[in-house]
Parts: sequence; C-alpha cells; structure tokens
Amino acid sequence: MKHLISISGLTVLLAVATNSFSQDVVVIANYMKVKPGMEQEYLDVEQQWKEVHRKTIDEGIKTGWQLWRKLYTGTEDAYEYITLDWFVDFASTLEPYPANVLEGLYSMKEWNKLNERTEKSRDLVRRQVSHQILAASNSSGAKYMVINRMHVEEEDVNTYVSIEDDIWRPYHEVCIEAGFRTHWGLWRDWPFEEGQSIFTSVDGFDSPGQIMSGEDLLSKVHPDMTWDEIDEKTSQARRIASVEIWELVNFVASEE
Repeated sequence: MKHLISISGLTVLLAVATNSFSQDVVVIANYMKVKPGMEQEYLDVEQQWKEVHRKTIDEGIKTGWQLWRKLYTGTEDAYEYITLDWFVDFASTLEPYPANVLEGLYSMKEWNKLNERTEKSRDLVRRQVSHQILAASNSSGAKYMVINRMHVEEEDVNTYVSIEDDIWRPYHEVCIEAGFRTHWGLWRDWPFEEGQSIFTSVDGFDSPGQIMSGEDLLSKVHPDMTWDEIDEKTSQARRIASVEIWELVNFVASEE
C-alpha cells in the first residue's frame, strides 16, 4: 500500500492562547476502524471525500483536512486511521457540510453512493473536538506526529498548563530551531467524558529518524533546572495516559 506523504506547501495552522480555548484553532478528530479486507477501499473513499473537504475550505468552513495512519496497530486496536478536520472556529463545527457544499461535486445519487461505500469500508468509533491552547513557534507541517495523551485532575489544570507554557514550550521551540522536530502544540478536549484524558501534547516530525534524534538542550533554556527537577514537577501535575505515533497519508489545506 502506498501512502501519500508529500506535504510540500502545507503549513500546520497554529495559534497561541493560555488557559483558555483558542477560537481560531479547533480540530475534530474522527477515529476509524477499517473493516477486514477493506483498507484499499477505505483509502479510495477518503480520496473522494478529499474533494468535499476541499470545497469546505473554499467555502471558508475549514482550513484543512488530514488523514493519518496510527502505526503499530493490530486486530484488537480500536482504530487504525484518524482524520483531522481543521475548522476556522468552533461555530463552524456545528454545520460542517451545508447543502451548497455538494454543488458542482456530486449528484444526489453519487453522494448517496459515496456514503454507502464509506459505511461499508469503516466504522467511525469515536469523534473528539479539541481546542489548541498552546503552541511553539512552528517551522512547518509534519509527516509524523507523536500523540501524548495526559490525564490531569481538575484541581491541577492551571498548574499543568503553566508548566507546559513556562517550561516545556521554550524547550520545544529550541528543539524546533535546532531541527529536531517541526512543531509542538498542547490541545484540550472539550466536551469530554468523566475519566477521559483531556489534554494532548503533539510533537511533529519530518522523518522517522527525527523522532529519535536530538541532544540535551536543557541548559540553553533552563540553566538553573535539572531534568530530575523538571520531571518531578511535571509528574506531580499530570499522568501520561497513552502515547501513539501517526503517519500522514493524505491531506488538503488552504495553502495547497
């Protein structure tokens, strides 16, 4: 299976806000479980949907769409693919596909057929709305992302966000400048269910080798702190619930 991972011209659209939801960067993540023997059909269907997403970008509803593949999956995994819909604001998520979006794209018969193929090829197992609250000064888009989901108790939310903002964001900016990653961001899921990990930090990379590369740049950013001190302070505010690696498969963006 060939993956479309060329992203020339793609700029990951990021904005910065502290301790509040960014109204300019809202993403809906759709987690997909492909039905047995239907992977190529699913990818073909997403290629058709790409034109719909392109139209929503032209209409000013979205700023981009991406299809990601979760690496190292097996038959018991809840999902293998994730689509990210990048909306211009939260209000746009309430009506993502108005009637005029289909004009010039599909007849009603073709639209119904696309939806039938979609349902036959995969199950939409979960949908999550995320708001970006912090970001580093990012250089480019990413071909790979490391997704770190964090569990934070409600009473520790402000402390945790402050640690990410004051300690980790400057460190990630230095790593980006040194070429060890392409971007970093902190997202908060809302709405959410009880017990859900409501924060996610995202590290972007240009290649698999870049994921494991780097050097100790702590002294450049926090010369008065040690790794042990930072780890202890961070661990008191949050618990890492899961870590995943995603690979970019397809995308469309307003800059394309």
